[in-house]
Amino acid sequence: MRAAVIDVQPSRAMSVPLWREIADDIERRIGAGLLKPGDALPSQAELAETWECSLAPVKRAIAHLDTIGLIVARPGMRARVAQRA
Repeated sequence: MRAAVIDVQPSRAMSVPLWREIADDIERRIGAGLLKPGDALPSQAELAETWECSLAPVKRAIAHLDTIGLIVARPGMRARVAQRA
């Protein structure tokens, strides 16, 4: 399965932490159906390149989305949108 392409324009104008901006953007895309259950997210490196940032905020965003159950992230595997119950 191909990873979904995420095209963003980082705002950085707000006082929102970058990891939260990344997480919110992915969450909006899931809510809008642009990322469907089972879809792979872009790699952390691809997200970092898209957001023009280091891996740290990307990893924190992925960890947050995994914690709240929107995605499933496992070491060595690309994160995927969680299946809805």
